[in-house]
Amino acid sequence: MNQISSSAFQQAAAIIEFWRMAGVDYLVQEHPAGWLDAAEAGGAEASAGQSPHASSLLSQPPMRHQAPPHRTAPAHPPNTPGISPAEWPDSLDKLAEMIGNGAALPGNQFGGGSARPAGQTGARLMIISDLPDFDEITAGQLGHSAYGHLLANMVRAMGCHMADCCLTALATTRPAAGELPDGSPQTLVPFILHQMDIIRPKAVLVLGSAACNALFSAELMTARGNLHYFNHSGQKLAAVTTFHPRTLLVRPILKAQAWKDLLMLMSEEIL
Repeated sequence: MNQISSSAFQQAAAIIEFWRMAGVDYLVQEHPAGWLDAAEAGGAEASAGQSPHASSLLSQPPMRHQAPPHRTAPAHPPNTPGISPAEWPDSLDKLAEMIGNGAALPGNQFGGGSARPAGQTGARLMIISDLPDFDEITAGQLGHSAYGHLLANMVRAMGCHMADCCLTALATTRPAAGELPDGSPQTLVPFILHQMDIIRPKAVLVLGSAACNALFSAELMTARGNLHYFNHSGQKLAAVTTFHPRTLLVRPILKAQAWKDLLMLMSEEIL
C-alpha cells in the first residue's frame, strides 16, 4: 500500500467537507458531466448534465493584482468615549482580558456579552470578520458558531489549520441591529490595524461585505478577485476578501467563487 501523508488525506477530506457544507447536492453521479465546458445554446446544459452555473463562472474576468492601498492608522482617531490608543493592549492575552472585562475598546461596547479573538501571535493567517454571532457571544470566543465549522474546513482545504490562524472581528460585541453602526469603521479599522501589529501574520483573509467595505473602502463584489495589500508598520501583507461563511451556508451557489478567492492566497505561495 502506498504511503501517503496523513496531512494529504486530511486536506482532501477538508475540501470534500467544505463543498458538502457549502451545499453540494451530490459528490458523484451516474454519467460524466462537463462541469468546465462552456454552455451551449438551446438548453444544452440540461441535456449534457452540465451545471447551470458553469457558463456564468467561466465568463468572470480573471483575478488580478490590485495596487497596494496604504492602510495606516490615523495619529489621532476620532474623538469618541473609550480607551485611548496609548492604552490599547500590546498582546493577545491582554486583549482577551480587556474584552472580557468590558473595557472601552473600539467595538467592545455595542451590546451585552463579547467574543474575544481566537488564535495566537505569529499566526500564518489573520482572518477578519465583521461582528460576533449569538453563539460566539455565548461561548465568549469567535469561531464557536454555525459558520465556524465551515470556516475551519475552508482553512484546512487551503492546507492550514485554525491553530495556524487568528480569527478576529471589527467588533467584539454585537449591536442590537445586527450590523455595524454607520461611521463605526472610523474607529474600528485603526484598532484592527493595531491587532495586525500584535499578531504579525503572513497574510490576511477578510470575510464579508461589512469588513470588506471598512478595510478596502470597496464593495465586496468589486474587491473580490483582486490580491490586495496592507502596507502598515513596515509590513506588506497580502490580503484577499471573500464571502462570509454564514453567507455560503444560505447561498451555496457562491461556493465556487469563494474557493477561487481562497486559491489566490494558495497560488501566490503566501501561506
